[in-house]
Order: sequence, then C-alpha cells, then structure tokens
Amino acid sequence: MLFPLKNIEANVDDRFFIIGETLYEQGKVTDLSEAEKHLWLANVVGNEVEVQITPSKVRACTCECERYKEEEMCEHITAVLLKLRRELDRVKTAKAQQRVKRNSVAKKLTTAVILDHISTDELKHYVRDYAKSNRAFGLALKARFAASVPMADDREKFFQLLETTIKDARTKHDRIRYKGKLKLLKILKELLAQVDDYIASEKFTDAFYILQAIIEKCAPLYWKVEGDASKYYGEIKRSFNLLQNLLESNPAPAMREDIWHFCLAECGKSTYRLSGFSQSFFQILLDLADDREKEDELVQVIDSQVDSLTIGGKSKASLLIHKLNILERQNQDEAAEKLVFENLSEPDLLLFVTEKALEKKNYIRARFLAEQSFKHNFPIPIVSKMEEVLLSIAQAENKPKEIKDFARRKLLRKKEIVDYELLKEAVDDADWSDFITTFLEELAKKPYSMEKRDLIAEIHARENNFSALLDYIENIRSLDLLQRYDVLLMEEEKERVNTIYEDILNSFIRHHLGRQSSEKIRLALQHLHDIGARKLARDLTKKFRTHYPERFTLIEELARL
Repeated sequence: MLFPLKNIEANVDDRFFIIGETLYEQGKVTDLSEAEKHLWLANVVGNEVEVQITPSKVRACTCECERYKEEEMCEHITAVLLKLRRELDRVKTAKAQQRVKRNSVAKKLTTAVILDHISTDELKHYVRDYAKSNRAFGLALKARFAASVPMADDREKFFQLLETTIKDARTKHDRIRYKGKLKLLKILKELLAQVDDYIASEKFTDAFYILQAIIEKCAPLYWKVEGDASKYYGEIKRSFNLLQNLLESNPAPAMREDIWHFCLAECGKSTYRLSGFSQSFFQILLDLADDREKEDELVQVIDSQVDSLTIGGKSKASLLIHKLNILERQNQDEAAEKLVFENLSEPDLLLFVTEKALEKKNYIRARFLAEQSFKHNFPIPIVSKMEEVLLSIAQAENKPKEIKDFARRKLLRKKEIVDYELLKEAVDDADWSDFITTFLEELAKKPYSMEKRDLIAEIHARENNFSALLDYIENIRSLDLLQRYDVLLMEEEKERVNTIYEDILNSFIRHHLGRQSSEKIRLALQHLHDIGARKLARDLTKKFRTHYPERFTLIEELARL
C-alpha cells in the first residue's frame, strides 16, 4: 500500500469509502494521536486502527476488524485516513500562517524566508540562469522534473537526459571519468527513486520508460567506468530489480508485451555480455515466457547465444540452466536429460543439477553427478561444493566412512568447528586419538590464517590438551587466544599461564607505543582482575609503572585501573 494521502478517494474501493466517509462525518473517529513519528493511532466504533505515513503518503494500515483480516482494507481505516488528512491539512495551514506572520519582518535571512518573499517568476528566472552556468545543477534539475514535461515520445526525454549526462562524463578515450561517474550516479539515484514511487502508485508506463533508458544507455558503460565501479554496478542491478518489481505488480498485458520485446531485443547484444548484465535479461524473459510460443522463441534465442560463445563459463552455464528450466517446465524430460549429459563439463550447470537432485532427495543421481566433477579440471570452489553435496548424501544415508572422509576435507577447507563435531561422531572412539593427532598435523601444514589459528586452539581445548594449547599460544604469542582460554587453562596450568601472560605483555609493551597500545595493556590487566588473577595484575601494573615512567599514555591508562 503506497498512495498520496490527498488522493484517498482514488485509491480506496467504493465499498469502504462510502461507509468510511459516513463514519468520519458522524464523528466516530476518536482518540486520533501520533504514537511515534509518522505512526498514528485512532479508535473507530471499538476498533483500533494504525496508520503509517510519510509526510505525504500512506505507507501501511491495520485494523482489528474481521473485514480487514479478510481484505486488508476496511471502512474504519478509510474513516481514519479522512480525519488524518483533515488534521494534517489543518496543521500545515496553521504553520504556514505562522510562518507568514513570523517572516513578515524577517529576523534571519534563510532559504525559507527568501522563498516566501519572492515571486514564482523571479524564482524561475534565477533557476534558469543558474542552470545555464552550473551544468551539474542543470542536469539535476532535468532529472528531478523531466517526468513533468510532456513530449511527443515521453521515453525520449529520459534518453536525452542520460545522453547529455554520459557525454559530459566521457573522456577523450571513451571512458567514464571518476567525477563523471559521480554525476551519473546522482542522476541514476534520482531517476530510480522516481521509479520506486511510480511503481508504488501504479504509474507503470513512466516507470518502464525510465528503466528502459537507464538499461539501454548506462548498462553497456559498466566496463568503461574508471576506478571502483561497484556502486555504478549496484545501480544498474537495481534497475533490473525494479523492472522485475514492475512485473510482479501485475501491469496490463500490453505492458508485459512491451517489456518482453524490449528484453528480447536487448539480451543478445554483446555489449551487455561484456558488462555482465545479459543474464538479467534472460531471467526476466524466463518469467515472462508464460506460453509455449514464447518459451520456444526464448529457447531459440538461448541456442543462438550459446552457439555464439566460443568458450564456456558462467554465461554459457546460465543460458543452459535457463533452457533446462524451460524444457522441464514443458515436461520434455528426455531433452532435458540430454542437455545435462552433453554439458557435464560445464561446472556451474553440473553444480545446479546436482544440488537440484539433492533437494529432491534423489541421492543416486546427486552422487553420480557430483562424482563427475572429479573427472574434470573444475575450479576448486565447484569441487568443494560437490564434496559438501557428497557429505550431505553420506549423512542422509548414514555412512560413517564417507562422512569421515568428506567432513575431514570440509574441516580442512572451511575450518568451522561444527565439522569437527561431525567428524568426532563419525570416527570410532578407539581410533579418535590417532585420527585427531594426524588431522592436526595436516592442518598445521596449511597456510596461516585466523580461521586456522582459532580452529587449532579450539580443538586442543575440546580435546582437553591443555599443555598443547599453551604450547601453541606461547609459540604464536597470541594475547587474545590466551584471554579466550585462560580461565580453563588456569585450572591445570596456573603458573605457566601467569608466566606466558607476563612474557607476552612484556614483549608487547616493549615493541608498541601510543595510546592504543597503552589502552590494550590496560584492558588486558583489567581482564586479569575480572577473572580473579588480581595478584598477577597488581604485580604487572607495578612493574610497568617502575620500568616505563616516561611513557605518559601508559601511566595514564594504568591510573584508570
């Protein structure tokens, strides 16, 4: 629900409006109040109504009555909206009168005061002159008000706006310069905000014209943007998402046809493939292909695109997945199966059909497909995901040997402690000690990472290998690991924990200066106080004060203990 509060009559069904207007005129709306900013509460003949608004638009409404539960609208909400509109109009009028009165003799020169004291013609002349002298302001003005200008072809004004902006943003080498990108981003944000409003108010034609212009003019430029293009990419993806939202808002059949023909005409252009947006077209086309004729037409386009690709990759796999979805939708099982087996060397396609088989609990098919990945030189991420599929199958079929094998691989790769627990369940108790020892040796050979560090420490802790855990902490000199496990370790190795604390903190204080380092020392000492190691904290505090009296920030931090 999103419509202007001033247009209640045009947006509320007559069934509710007639009764709601009567309730309002009879004074049945009571206790109208703003519970919090933009959230209004009221009571209508025993029913509590909530209304959420922006300064000028109705965002959401609820009512306790049965009709609202059935139809998500009712006469009680209508009555409250009518009273709320009158109340807000009254407040707005009162404020305007106060402003006029207050500004009749201005005490301070503000923008609001100036706008209240100049004529519309004066303002238009100024804006016109300023837009001529300031190109950025002129473009922003066009973007904000282009929709208000009638033209023989309304979509043309948005194309002209973007063409002007892009021309201004280009370098002589046909790139999009950094400052030009920023200007273009501002225009895109403004236009897409308008699209959001148009879709909410069901002005689908205006929304489509803007999206069409953005996609045609701006999407192909993505690979030409200098520097970080992530925000630019995000705005183009948002355009496709809004086009999807438009379709989900049930536009007229003619509008759906327009979008179908637009996407069909654009999807095959190489410029979109270079910019990475071609798949967005195909996803929309797949949603729009709601009859056999359109599905067959889309398959032909997909086949043409696949044939034009000289190598595989994500683009080809995505196209094949779209075709597979259409074939399955048409119950062409043999053709779908043939498509899969002719393209087993496409990693993303194989992963897609494997995960789909797993979802359907077709473990025989999922295992067969997953094992195909080991016959090809697939990227490591794909192989890893296939191993996780095989792990899921092994768990479902309760096969401890396979669970052990694939859980070990996953634990070495992802280093998540949940897989350690899975391993422990799969390995026989009699074999566990040798297994985990061997595993830790294998893990130690992996490149260093925080995940590896934390996993090794956590395994030692869970295995009650306190001496080995302390050896590890001492070896890598990790203060945060020591603080994480100190309470557990002190039960068995108190003296050694104290020694390692003193050694690490002494080393840290010798090699680190400044406020942040001093604060870290103070927090470590405070932590020792908190866990009951007060004597150690006092001794270290005294030692640091004695040995480093010239370290002003350190002495200052220690004074806070």
